[in-house]
Amino acid sequence: MVHLIVHLVEDAKLGGPAQYRWMYPIERYLGKLKSYVRNKAQPEGSIAESYMAEEHYISSSASTLFPPVGKPFGSFTYFSLSAKEKLQAHRHILTNCAQVDPFL
Repeated sequence: MVHLIVHLVEDAKLGGPAQYRWMYPIERYLGKLKSYVRNKAQPEGSIAESYMAEEHYISSSASTLFPPVGKPFGSFTYFSLSAKEKLQAHRHILTNCAQVDPFL
């Protein structure tokens, strides 16, 4: 969610004075938001529109930094569990998993 400059007051109340924390990430983020503004009469709408456009662009693009190399070895098979098998697996986890004990 894009935050506007008016939210910095609340951030200062929560985080304390600026000299006790690093402001560089906030300044970079505000610079990025400033680059989103195209219509200076309505900066909030312009920021929201640009943010949504960038989010849509990034989510639809695939990273080519590390392309897949080679092919899978062997074959794969799909299988599905019956309702009884799912229930058995669920109960096995509930009775044998130490991380679940505090919640039982």
